[in-house]
Amino acid sequence: MVADVVDPDFAVVAVREDGGWRLEKLTPRAWSSLDGLEEVLQSWAVDGVAIGLLGVLDEYLLIARREANHSRLMLNDVASTTEWPLAMDVLDRLSLPEPDEDDLERVQPVGDLQVFADLGFAADEFGSICEDLDLFNDELAEQVAERLGFSAEWERIVEDQ
Repeated sequence: MVADVVDPDFAVVAVREDGGWRLEKLTPRAWSSLDGLEEVLQSWAVDGVAIGLLGVLDEYLLIARREANHSRLMLNDVASTTEWPLAMDVLDRLSLPEPDEDDLERVQPVGDLQVFADLGFAADEFGSICEDLDLFNDELAEQVAERLGFSAEWERIVEDQ
């Protein structure tokens, strides 16, 4: 599968360990393909959960959660699948059809909106944040970081990217 042609604005893994979070930058291997992202996240999720957050321009936010050899995926806007190969890979992996014209007329998240429900971030609240037209991808990721309890670490690591 062809990789996206631009580097992401941010590519971060958040690893839950011992009741806290540790954040690291993801390497280019993680955004070259969905398989690459899952392999990298699996290496971080040895004894717990690893969450990858990738923001590409103002086009999309990809969230991938890896735990026990299983991935949960979410894109903040299905329209990104029409132009971005990595986003299309997510749609393919979820066995969802390509969006039609009606799907492209509004911001529509696709994937597992319950990806953070067990961490206290309910699907309905997460979905409404994803559909907020006033939020850019980095702001959406900041909302995730705040809700999951790693906002200070998030600010530190994205400043370096």
